[in-house]
Amino acid sequence: MATNVLKSIRLARIEKKHSHEFIATRLNLTQSFYAKIEAGNPKLSLELFFQLINILELDYVGLFTQIKRRRQSVANVDVINNKIVK
Repeated sequence: MATNVLKSIRLARIEKKHSHEFIATRLNLTQSFYAKIEAGNPKLSLELFFQLINILELDYVGLFTQIKRRRQSVANVDVINNKIVK
């Protein structure tokens, strides 16, 4: 789940055309440290998650709904692929 959250945050950052540097500055972090957070190391804290949601102007409920839909879509493809292979 954490990987999916980070992927969605990264996609939202890219869609809004924000650089690592822009987000890092708003979070009072270095660019390299923010890039590591986005890559999953260190882990994203809940406090930082909510700061990112605010900076990116995201709706956290919508974010998790989007992640759920993406996971269901991947699961459906896996089922279809398994039927084709068999």
